Amino acid sequence: MSTAEVLAVLADVSRLPVWAPGFADQVTGDATAGWQVSKNGHRFELHVRVNERAATVDYLRQLTSGHYGGAYLRSTPRPGGGSVTTKTMPVPPSEHPVDRAAVLDSELGNLARLLGTLAPAGPAIHE
Repeated sequence: MSTAEVLAVLADVSRLPVWAPGFADQVTGDATAGWQVSKNGHRFELHVRVNERAATVDYLRQLTSGHYGGAYLRSTPRPGGGSVTTKTMPVPPSEHPVDRAAVLDSELGNLARLLGTLAPAGPAIHE
């Protein structure tokens, strides 16, 4: 998929529970009114910043009074076609980096599977 197609999926906040279920059970709202995320019965406001020129999507929530943080995703084109998506997310002091890496791996795998279901079928390969 192109970076623009990946960016469109990442910017579709309603898809978060599909590929990031550890972060969101449900998403409501919209880009105008704001996004609300529910996780394990807790609700929080989510700020989503999309920069099409840079091909980035940032998901930010208030962590402490006046301080926001979250996940930062970037899609870059591959020389042979398609794209590569990278994700940066914080490791809370209470969590071991290996555990956070497992979450990251799972979410990127879920995202890849979702993108695979949305990609148009390519040409058939015949031997």
